[in-house]
Amino acid sequence: ALWAVTAVMKVARRCGGSGRDGGAADSAWEGGVSRLLRAAAVHVSDDLRLNALEMVCLHPKATEAPSKEELGVVREFLALNMKSGSSHYRQRCMELLKKLFVRLRISRQHILSAARKATRGVRDGQGVSIAMPPPDKMAQVQAVDDFLAWLVEHVIAALFPGGSFERNIMSLELYVTAIDVWKPNRAKHPDPAVTVLSPTEEEEAETDAVLFRAEAVQAVLNALVNSFDYVRKQAYEVLSRFPAPLPGWEKREDVLRLLQWAQSLVGSPRARESDAGSLIVKAVHLKYVKELGWYLPPSGIESETDEGVGSVGKPTEGEPPSLYFVRGLLGEIDKVVEAATVNFEGVFASSFAQGVLLSLRQVLPDLQMPSLLAGKAASKDDVAARGQWREAVEAILERMRRLARIAILAMAGTPPERVGGADGERPMVVGGASVSTGLFGSLYRRPEKALNTPHSVQRDSLQPSLAATQRNTTGAAGGEGVEAKHTHVTSLMQGGG
Repeated sequence: ALWAVTAVMKVARRCGGSGRDGGAADSAWEGGVSRLLRAAAVHVSDDLRLNALEMVCLHPKATEAPSKEELGVVREFLALNMKSGSSHYRQRCMELLKKLFVRLRISRQHILSAARKATRGVRDGQGVSIAMPPPDKMAQVQAVDDFLAWLVEHVIAALFPGGSFERNIMSLELYVTAIDVWKPNRAKHPDPAVTVLSPTEEEEAETDAVLFRAEAVQAVLNALVNSFDYVRKQAYEVLSRFPAPLPGWEKREDVLRLLQWAQSLVGSPRARESDAGSLIVKAVHLKYVKELGWYLPPSGIESETDEGVGSVGKPTEGEPPSLYFVRGLLGEIDKVVEAATVNFEGVFASSFAQGVLLSLRQVLPDLQMPSLLAGKAASKDDVAARGQWREAVEAILERMRRLARIAILAMAGTPPERVGGADGERPMVVGGASVSTGLFGSLYRRPEKALNTPHSVQRDSLQPSLAATQRNTTGAAGGEGVEAKHTHVTSLMQGGG
């Protein structure tokens, strides 16, 4: 019966019935209709809850503001439906809630515009002065403002550490939708219905104060370290819509500390941590380097000179901030290359260059790089900038070649079936010689007694990787009492040149 009633009410709303036509209609809403909707919004059935939400969110008149009771039903619905395991259900909720947000924004702006015109004495097309909206209409404006403030607080509270994937993703998607509706200039795909609105600067400042808070930035930064890729992606989408500088991170010292934390995550062997660190580097570049023009080192450590591996020193005259930032990322790659020449195995015991390369990959799409092709009509500044960026691109390609050579050397002679294993990888001892199985296998090596094995067996068993293993075979030190020695790293560094 409850499902049938809500279905009929939903159809009536689509056909133009508002449920609040004054007098008896208002009393009916405050009575039985309100109770039915609240009961449906907390029902165990997903379809029934969606019926109740659709009844509240959809309206034939976008300028008709929701009532206080309707907004109360939406609050109760959100409080109990932040952890839905169905992606289809979550997507349907977001579609309906976006329509509600658009309706809230349009109706609020309609009432405020009418109030401003009435204050200035503006007349309509028939020469009649526009009347001031009644007090109940102005109360609806305050109800919309209160709902937006509650929504942001609710989203921030749901982004607590250790929260489930469903709760985190629902909160972040709600946040993105709210920002896209109330701040369409920051949306990637703004809704045409809200882009035509013209709020005053005072109204924009009030909206910014509600949407963009310091505690929200902290909660979203914590969500960047979430275990799920999609949660981290949505967290960055929220940060990219915030104004620059980020609320609560206005000081240069705080931003440098944030970069230092990002670099500690970038160097982690865990994929989720290195990915989170690269997203933080991307967000800092977007908000502080690209939008504000700050000169920041990606490492978070400033140096006066460019002496030492990875140090970029001070920016050169006329150097774009993004180019200085890219040079800092290249300096981080140089540190990895230098570490590989000193301690080859130690570098691969962590993540090698995965994190710094991921940071560079995240930053590159946001660069405003001029065309590197020579143009006929180009100013001196354009020519100089083109030359600087061409040098940067050449430096990036050179680092890629260096890292590729190191990675190839590390993987040389590593048969896939011998990497890892329950008891750890052991080097093959054939004919008294320790045969390398690659760097990653050597990290788990154990001493092994030499075996007198015929060369035919050695050739047959190692035929797939014979060319690689011949370079990494120790000298002829045969005999049963000879202990195997692994010299793979030395041979690789000598062969790498």
